[in-house]
Order: sequence, then structure tokens, then C-alpha cells
Amino acid sequence: MDDLLQRARALYADRCQTLTAVLTRVLPSGFAVSQPTGGYFLWITGPPDFEAESVLVKCRERHNIVFQPGNWSSSAGQHRNCMRLSFAYNDTALLSLAAEKIGATIRQL
Repeated sequence: MDDLLQRARALYADRCQTLTAVLTRVLPSGFAVSQPTGGYFLWITGPPDFEAESVLVKCRERHNIVFQPGNWSSSAGQHRNCMRLSFAYNDTALLSLAAEKIGATIRQL
């Protein structure tokens, strides 16, 4: 069981590091990428006037990419400028491609 847990930790850490690295490279200035030390999600925080839901609509329509806008995690509707991305399911190649497309979509706004 310990071996399985260690392999899972290494797998998720690799996925997280890959996604974080690509997002950090492709996102415009004014955006920050969280540096999680565990779990299955990371957060992108955009400038105060950034609307994550508009990017979600474009990413879903153009690339079949989905994420959770930050305001969906807030009972008060805050964090509209944030995006919650999961790295639990897809492999590093797909996560890299998705990050590139998310970055391109944001840059086109």
C-alpha cells in the first residue's frame, strides 16, 4: 500500500509541476499561479477586472476545456477573477496542451 501511495504522490506532483510551469510561461503579466504542495487543484488569479467565466465559455466552445471559475466556490460570488484547475485526471501531455490553449484564450481577450 505504501508503494502505491508513493507512486500516486509522485504522479500528481509531476502533473502539478507540469501544469504550473506551462501556465507560468504562457499567462500574461498580471496573472499568478498557485504553488500547491498537495491535493488535486491549482488556482490562477487574474487581475481584478478579469472575468474567469467568460474564459470558461470560450475554452469550452473552442477547445473542449473546462475549469471552475472562482466565484463558483464562493457563496458570496467573490473571486470572479480566479480559475480552479484540476490536474488529477489527465496526463502531463494533455495538461500542457490545455494550459497552452487556456493561455492563448486569455491573451486573445
